[in-house]
Amino acid sequence: MRKFAVVFAVVALFTAALPAAAEKSIVIGLASDALFMDPSQQDETITNTMGRYMYDGLLNNDAAGVAYPALAESWTIGDDQLTWTFNLRKGVKFHDGSDFTAEDVAYTIDVCRDSLLKNFTASIDRVEIADPHTVKIITKAPTAILLESLVPLRILPKAYRTKAGETEFNLNPVGTGPYSFVEWVKEDHITMAANENYWGEKAKIKKVTMRPISNAATRTAALLTGEVDVIEDVPVRDVDKLKATEGIAVIDRPSERLIYFHVDTHREKGPGIIDLDKNPFTDPRVRKALSLAINRDSIVKMIMNGNAYATNQMVLKGRRGYVEDLPGPEYDPEQAKKLVAEAGYPDGFKVYLDAPNGRYPN
Repeated sequence: MRKFAVVFAVVALFTAALPAAAEKSIVIGLASDALFMDPSQQDETITNTMGRYMYDGLLNNDAAGVAYPALAESWTIGDDQLTWTFNLRKGVKFHDGSDFTAEDVAYTIDVCRDSLLKNFTASIDRVEIADPHTVKIITKAPTAILLESLVPLRILPKAYRTKAGETEFNLNPVGTGPYSFVEWVKEDHITMAANENYWGEKAKIKKVTMRPISNAATRTAALLTGEVDVIEDVPVRDVDKLKATEGIAVIDRPSERLIYFHVDTHREKGPGIIDLDKNPFTDPRVRKALSLAINRDSIVKMIMNGNAYATNQMVLKGRRGYVEDLPGPEYDPEQAKKLVAEAGYPDGFKVYLDAPNGRYPN
């Protein structure tokens, strides 16, 4: 069996399952364990990955991140630009054999309103069930990105989850996705089996085992020794070695993992500001100076070993909202110093920086 290593550019994260020819099972080394099997309870990478294996949304994303019809076969927008009518796929079964209906859609949206996914439901005023296979979502205002907002909402089985309770459902989840849950041993493995009754294209790989291996070097070693078949978050220092290893294919592609520097621009006295009574980042000149002081090309070359690229916007190229002719970021430390001085800080200032450790490639 040919092995695969997946490199993630700093602009995003790639989570699609990789093909494994005619193999019946595959073991994937993850950088961390999932926090939940219930996709409504967390918005983080591995939980979201499980959600895409075991559940469906009204719409799903393809490998390029483009939304396409899933549990909703089609939809229309009313003349008021507020009422979206979704025609649901008939004959879909949850993994426990129960029918998928409009009740499950309304229930899922209600659950997500009070979860970490509430931002995706913020534009929704109410949900109306027209019949078992038709649901209306009424927004508070015309919402161009409603379809994209619905993708992260993986549809939950109302009857089963209500009866089981949140805790039991998280331990024994049920969805409509191409894989069904088998076992979760925390910090050791997650096992799923192909859903032979899946409404869409059947999974070719019959058994998938996810193994959390948080140490990057150990993850690479596991691939090299055959302990796992695929790894994610390949350490950038290992990419060249893996590319030169016979039988291993390194796959890289632009992803949606954007690494950026976020500062508090609203509060007059922001956290982390040292020995100043006023937050300097409320001044646009200081923010411009901060951007000019960052050598993005050097970060790509020296820190990421070329496995990233500098970007000038939050949207991935090819997605809705991407601006083709937006000027690229500049590196001009001298101009940065001038702007900071003009803003009233000729000697600069000090701030504390908070950043995650070990979460992203390098």
